[in-house]
Amino acid sequence: AWTPKTSLEWDLAAPVSEYSGGIDSSGLTSTTMVNYAYSTKTTFGLGFTTGFTGVAGSDTQTFEQVNARMTSTASPFISYSGTVGFEWRDTGETRSTSPVFGLGATWTPRVGTSLTLTVDQRVQNSAAITGANYTSTSVALSCSQRLGSFASLGASIGYERASYESALSDQTIDRLDQTVFAQASVSRTVFKHISLSATVSYLHTASTDLPQSSTQVSVSASYAF
Repeated sequence: AWTPKTSLEWDLAAPVSEYSGGIDSSGLTSTTMVNYAYSTKTTFGLGFTTGFTGVAGSDTQTFEQVNARMTSTASPFISYSGTVGFEWRDTGETRSTSPVFGLGATWTPRVGTSLTLTVDQRVQNSAAITGANYTSTSVALSCSQRLGSFASLGASIGYERASYESALSDQTIDRLDQTVFAQASVSRTVFKHISLSATVSYLHTASTDLPQSSTQVSVSASYAF
């Protein structure tokens, strides 16, 4: 905090992605955001992001983003947030400029119940095609319900559109993936600091190159301290 109304925020991330039969990647991302509390309910922010992604079998990609953000609590029941900006990406052979954004709204009709709608767009490197990136645009609706003080239920549905483009100057890629997904989860606190959760997910992808469907079941445990 600089003053009662302004603050500085810094995030540093080092994502690593490894795939069996896919294209691995790793990188580093730094985001700096200056926030201004316009009122007790609304905050504005302006930020800059820079980073790089090393992709197996391809040149290292560098990128920069400029983003503007707003968060607001319209009432005790409704809150929303939005981040919009542009990304400049250099793949070593090509340069591109893309809009990026993340929008969300949450309705909390009562304590323990919430309904959230999110829309976002971002650029990622492909784990399936060498020398390719894709622009992912998605919308998702999720809800959660707390059951007493020890358990909660969650569910979500959504849609994602992934449009691919080449990161190489001598290669052309024409691929479009459209995915619908659904997920249900249950979690319960079994001890003071330990909780267990189980999740079932289903997705179906209609693709010009590789259509697929899958169902996944996961169980996890977490310890909070």
